[in-house]
Amino acid sequence: MVADPENPDTHAALRVKVGNALNGSPELLTEIVDLLRQAGRATASSGDRSVAGTLTGSNVVTGRWVPPAGR
Repeated sequence: MVADPENPDTHAALRVKVGNALNGSPELLTEIVDLLRQAGRATASSGDRSVAGTLTGSNVVTGRWVPPAGR
């Protein structure tokens, strides 16, 4: 993965290895599921003017904001 992160064959090989490890160890699968549940939901965003997450009752302004006349 590190040498060629965009190679779909490498992705497939990793999925097979992880799947085999999880199928071969129910304890490992249970531990990973528990860790993921504890971690909760994460949201990430990257790049210019990126926005991620859940907002309620808020305005999100990206870039240069010019207030309307009279404000």
